[in-house]
Amino acid sequence: MLTRPRKAKILLKQEKATVVQRRPFIIQLKYTTGENKQALTLGIDIGYTTIGFSVVTEKSELISDELTLRKRISRLLEQKKITGEIEGIY
Repeated sequence: MLTRPRKAKILLKQEKATVVQRRPFIIQLKYTTGENKQALTLGIDIGYTTIGFSVVTEKSELISDELTLRKRISRLLEQKKITGEIEGIY
């Protein structure tokens, strides 16, 4: 679950946690904390060109973002079928 940067820094300095990933910054505790679990709700809003999502608790919103879907996929696949390669895939 989320923690404040100060607490994460202290846990790392005391070697009670290790860095798992830099972006987004994720640490993992080296000791067991018990069975404290927080109820989360995932909300997804599917649109034609975008998909929105949000994760919330009873008190606050933890994360929310929007994913833009690629367009012209059928045309790109047809082009790949004909030429064997796709232009502008990235």
